[in-house]
Amino acid sequence: MKNLKQITFTTSTSELKVNSFLELIIKYAELGKFRITFFVGITTLLGSVLYAGEFSVSSSVVSLGVFFLAVGSSSINQIQEWKFDGRMKRTQNRPLPSGNIKYFNAVLFALIISLVGSMIIFSLGNLIALLLALTAMIWYNLIYTPLKRKTSLAVFPGAVIGAIPPIVGWTAMGGNATDQIILVIALFLFIWQIPHFWLLYLIFADDYNSAGFPILRSMFSDFTVSKLTFFWTVALTGGGLSISFFTSTDPIFASTVLLFLGIWLVLKNRGLLIEDNINKGEYRKAFMNLNSYVLIVTILLFVDKLVF
Repeated sequence: MKNLKQITFTTSTSELKVNSFLELIIKYAELGKFRITFFVGITTLLGSVLYAGEFSVSSSVVSLGVFFLAVGSSSINQIQEWKFDGRMKRTQNRPLPSGNIKYFNAVLFALIISLVGSMIIFSLGNLIALLLALTAMIWYNLIYTPLKRKTSLAVFPGAVIGAIPPIVGWTAMGGNATDQIILVIALFLFIWQIPHFWLLYLIFADDYNSAGFPILRSMFSDFTVSKLTFFWTVALTGGGLSISFFTSTDPIFASTVLLFLGIWLVLKNRGLLIEDNINKGEYRKAFMNLNSYVLIVTILLFVDKLVF
């Protein structure tokens, strides 16, 4: 009986350690905005695969390095904005304002993972790829983050950040940063981020206002922003369609698929043009449709390059 109690106690202690470790990972994943930075790694890998025409250890590890650097950059962003995050319902439970991670530990984590990411990019990529990745980081933390507390139009320079990762992957494999193919991909991702950010604004405008961020309501009505978001969505489908003529091995097939995908997105989000039907639920649906479209296009680009 005594031995059984010891075994039970040991098992319980082990479970507690595992649970505590998992909780710690979840907290730091939230600090590094894993859900966002994971896609940064994916678009980096896309750039690598488009140039090399295949998956490789180098392309995968370089993408991991960019992911690490993006995690570090996102962690620094939360360090910069933890007081503002504490004023918003959407972000008040983030690790720093909630006290789940100490400020010093957050800084240490951000520095270490950024350094590791930089070393990986330089070691398995090249100096140009590293400089581009660091440019995105500097642009995010030293330009976009302070700027969005000054103007609601910071979304435009902010959208540059998401356009850089595929160029990093492209150049890491030996491509030129000014090649047309990769610039078309970068432009597509740039356009996507405008309606992406504006839909977030329409959903959380009151939160942004309570935190003291300048909001678009000082310049436009919500319905005007909604209409502008729809027109940027249409522009995104045009950008998606143009990709097929630069990257696809079968432009006719790819353009047909992308055309129907674009029509689907426009029809699904046409509610943004109807003022009487506008509400946060409609904005959330449009947000999901928009991001689903970009994800599907990204998958199609991988499949087209690797399978056909």
